[in-house]
Amino acid sequence: MNITIVTLFVGNIMKNFKIRKGLVLGIILLFIGASITHSIGGIYIERSIFQNIKSNSKLARSRGYIQNLIDNASDGDTIYVPNGTYYENIIINKSINLVGENKLNTIIDGSKFGDVIYVSADGVTISGFTIQNSGWYKDYYDGIDVRSNYNNITDNIFNCNTHGIKLDNSDGNTIYDNRFISHFYSEIWVHYSKNNTIVGNDLFSIQNNDSVYKRAMCISYSNNNTILGNTIFSKTKQSGYCSCIDIDRNSDGNSILENKIILEFSYGIRLWTVSNNLIIGNTIISNNNSIGIDLRSSDGNILSRNFISHTWCSIDIDYSNNNTINDNNLISNYRGISSYRSNNVSIVHNNIILNEEFGITLASSNGNIIEKNNFQNNKINAVFLNCTNTWRKNYWNRPRLFPKLIFGVKTIKTDLGIDIPIPLLDFDNRPALKPYDI
Repeated sequence: MNITIVTLFVGNIMKNFKIRKGLVLGIILLFIGASITHSIGGIYIERSIFQNIKSNSKLARSRGYIQNLIDNASDGDTIYVPNGTYYENIIINKSINLVGENKLNTIIDGSKFGDVIYVSADGVTISGFTIQNSGWYKDYYDGIDVRSNYNNITDNIFNCNTHGIKLDNSDGNTIYDNRFISHFYSEIWVHYSKNNTIVGNDLFSIQNNDSVYKRAMCISYSNNNTILGNTIFSKTKQSGYCSCIDIDRNSDGNSILENKIILEFSYGIRLWTVSNNLIIGNTIISNNNSIGIDLRSSDGNILSRNFISHTWCSIDIDYSNNNTINDNNLISNYRGISSYRSNNVSIVHNNIILNEEFGITLASSNGNIIEKNNFQNNKINAVFLNCTNTWRKNYWNRPRLFPKLIFGVKTIKTDLGIDIPIPLLDFDNRPALKPYDI
């Protein structure tokens, strides 16, 4: 993926990511092998190879060239499809490998009707295609609609579908090293599905319709999925509303690891009514109009070792309790951490640096522990409103021998219904003498 980024930092991240991608490939190939073996009873046999002559577009549309090959295949067969454009809507109901000659020139076009590919069999592999033009968005048609288990979708291009790939009641699938460009709702949607792996994909999520909540990747009612090492570029209108990775509606135990997200006017990673997810090692860079990681009514999640820069707020926590935020680098945002009505959150060992308004702000959020963080060069390092929390051993711009005063406000409502602010003080009784190595 070639994206021009102003900062050298992002370039270095992308370079390092490409180096590590080879290691990830080795791991995933082992995973894929195990999945195929499971799905076809322990032995993979390539009994037949179908490689018919190239058909032109009219023949492909009228006779269903690829569907013909599938209909005449058996479980375990590999079907090689030569370059060409095939105007078909394909149903895969056998455990086969469907392989295109070249993903740039082997094109399956749904002609804006139905799912381009519908998979109902377990143990299917699809690779080497451009898959485009599914049916109209209100019918929720997809580039590939998967309703089965242990499938592998790798090295394809998805373009102009309602959703690129949808996993629906589908477990143990792998989506690896695909490119997604300009889908109406989501590039990848995981729905009522578990134990899937989505790794090393490039997603270009562009929103052109203000009425649509656009999500590059959506995990809903789905547990224990792994989203690893993907690169997401998201752009929307300022009046639009979208997110890059959306974990919502009772999706628990998912792992969001080492993804690279570049976004405008949207959420980087959004958690809504979920619990016990891991958000670790992600890089999120924005244009000051976005929220890096957003927690809404989501408890017991771990946010660790993320780098977030140039957002409006790097981590926004609302009505979310018992979360852990540690070892993150929250640098050059408008706000570092903002918390509202969120209790018992552990905020430990983070770099909260160079944020334009606040390093951390807590409102009606009680019982939180703010410990061993570096607060440096924020306009206001910390402020609180109507709450009581524990501050200890933080580093505050310079070495301190005496307790650090933290200013806050408590509001009292009068009989006339007017809120009167009363200044409050809290203390970090043992501030750090030097910055922590984070």
